[in-house]
Amino acid sequence: IEGNFIAEPDLFFLKHHRRPDICWLTDDQIFKMYDDKTADEVPSFVIEIISNSDVAIKIAKKMDDYRAADVKTVWHIYPDQQSVHVYTGKNLKDIEIHTADMLCSSMPGLKGFEIKTSDIFKKIK
Repeated sequence: IEGNFIAEPDLFFLKHHRRPDICWLTDDQIFKMYDDKTADEVPSFVIEIISNSDVAIKIAKKMDDYRAADVKTVWHIYPDQQSVHVYTGKNLKDIEIHTADMLCSSMPGLKGFEIKTSDIFKKIK
């Protein structure tokens, strides 16, 4: 499937406005949003970068919206802990915590994208 990672798009999940830090949208979804500003396109894969200032209840409410909209995979990236919480399964109920050289997969939300946790946190020189 052709598509792109989009940073901070304005999306609606069951009428709730959300702005995921990063998400995968297919080219078809992107074109629909470009043609129709009211199009409600739901990404299959969402990445949220969790900072010290994030409030747990707000993160939980976002996850409720992602579950209700049938998002397939959500990553919560914790830079301070250098870990990634990968949510998958029915209603995003399955969680794996990845650290070090563990491989993070975007399946089933996005086929073929995976990266070592340590590579997510590498500093660019």
